[in-house]
Amino acid sequence: MEIYPDYFFDFRCKGKSCTDNCCIGWEIDIDEETFQYYQDLKGTLGRDLRENILSSHGVHAFILQNDRCPFVDGDFLCRVQKELGEEGLCEICREHPRFYQSYCDVGEAGLAFACEGVAEMLLSKQKPTVFCETGTRHLPPETEQAFLRRKGWISTLQDRTRPLSQRVFDAFGPASKDGGDGNARALALLLSLNHMDSHFEPFLLEGKERFEKALPLKGLYQQALLQNEYEEIAVSFLYRYGMTENALRLPEFSAFLALFSVVCISLLHRFSQAEDLLCRVRDVVWFSKEVEYDEDNVTFLYEQYQKDPSLIPSLLQVFFREGSLDESFLEAVR
Repeated sequence: MEIYPDYFFDFRCKGKSCTDNCCIGWEIDIDEETFQYYQDLKGTLGRDLRENILSSHGVHAFILQNDRCPFVDGDFLCRVQKELGEEGLCEICREHPRFYQSYCDVGEAGLAFACEGVAEMLLSKQKPTVFCETGTRHLPPETEQAFLRRKGWISTLQDRTRPLSQRVFDAFGPASKDGGDGNARALALLLSLNHMDSHFEPFLLEGKERFEKALPLKGLYQQALLQNEYEEIAVSFLYRYGMTENALRLPEFSAFLALFSVVCISLLHRFSQAEDLLCRVRDVVWFSKEVEYDEDNVTFLYEQYQKDPSLIPSLLQVFFREGSLDESFLEAVR
């Protein structure tokens, strides 16, 4: 069985119009097969490739020049692709921002928010994402249960006849009065992660100071446009992480990660005072880079939730306090 979101084949690289080019600021690893191909490549390009690769303990990567790939030109286009075609690229360059995962007889594909083009496309979607399924699945009972749980969560979050806060409650359970301040706990976790961008932590600390002094809390989750965007973010993280080994061991982990992502991104929106789509896209890209592209960070978040399941009630409280649920509804579900 194969599964992919309905937008998967619509992605197109923004090229030189991208303000966050993936050839700049990233360590670009080269898979072993492509490395061997470059070792045998003739001509000037082959020589230049070999001169700009650093190998250490079996790991190969391009030697960045001023924090950028040595093969990106002045128009932010790739010399390797121009001369060899897409098949001449290393795996990460050929596939980014696509991701693939598999379990049992199921293969899944998707797109990551770390790409500006993906974030812009998904935040601009007018309708909920449809996940296309081809073939039939044959899963062990526990894995089938996890599959249906994820499907149910996504279906509940996509019911736009109700406010986002109510959908979040129905998907992930009642809020607890003992959860603590979800915004503060989310920010503390975000500050504890490894940061790819050296400017990220100072930005968070400055934003935290302004946020605590002046910025209003209420209203963000009530805006129809942002409700759709936050829905898409939560659904995307559920899809990507809902069937991973961590989620199969600890089923609520992907729910925590989806809630954590939305709360953190809403905090970034407040910190940057994001008023237009491009600003909000930048915040989503920034967050995705820090989390999705660092396995150590995902592992850290898993361990934190494993130690403290009250993180979900904390994050749920953010939606209830700032969302559009009235007190009578909250009292009814407590």
